[in-house]
Amino acid sequence: MKIGFGLPVSGAWATPGNMVRVAQRAEELGYESVWTFQRLLAQPDGPIAYDSVHDPLVPLAFVAGATHRIRLGVAVWNMPFISPVVLAKQLSSVDIVCGGRLDAGLGNGWQEAEFEAVGTTRHGLGKRADAFIGALKHYWAVQDPKPVQRPHPPLLLGGGSPAALSRAGRLCDGWISSSSHTLEDLAEAIRVVKAASPRPDRLRFIARVPPRAIGRLDQMAELGMTEAFIDLNFSETPPTMDDAERILETYAPR
Repeated sequence: MKIGFGLPVSGAWATPGNMVRVAQRAEELGYESVWTFQRLLAQPDGPIAYDSVHDPLVPLAFVAGATHRIRLGVAVWNMPFISPVVLAKQLSSVDIVCGGRLDAGLGNGWQEAEFEAVGTTRHGLGKRADAFIGALKHYWAVQDPKPVQRPHPPLLLGGGSPAALSRAGRLCDGWISSSSHTLEDLAEAIRVVKAASPRPDRLRFIARVPPRAIGRLDQMAELGMTEAFIDLNFSETPPTMDDAERILETYAPR
């Protein structure tokens, strides 16, 4: 199982300097990838990870110039909050500036206040997601400049409903778990996604792993998760660079 790391994008530790330090150190130690996530608004009484979150694509473009090999992923960008033609252009540009290292995770969102803030609703999310993914692929084919990765960056889908899992298998290159999925959830997700896919042997299964779940990495690999990334943004207490340095060293790929 390939191992990645969450880029500092949430809270006080999410400074430009720390973003570069984590990305470069992860690359030096042989990690596969670094990841961001999207949150438009803070969630009242929610986890500290949602209190103050950067845009998910800007930090990836920022660390692209300070790294050479490590892949750069967003897990996830919520489709209802943007037009597919705009996102296609943004993702193409990030894929170009990082030299073809982008992984594009998509989701449907869940916080009602965010839907209201962007002037949309949760009505028909499934059909809209199908159309959005199809539109992304279309615009990548007709827009210029085109992404480095052809025909487009890997598309990965988040979500835990049967419909979302089936969509990941039918239309995307893999699935990304949330920080709250249990081992049983992961096993069932792998089964449903593979069953819906015409190419189950080529799918990627990626787990977001908060600090409290790091001890389950071996079990995740045994279940069939192909990748996991340790995400200190989802710590129960505010993370620090000392925490990041210690965990990066401890779980560095061997």
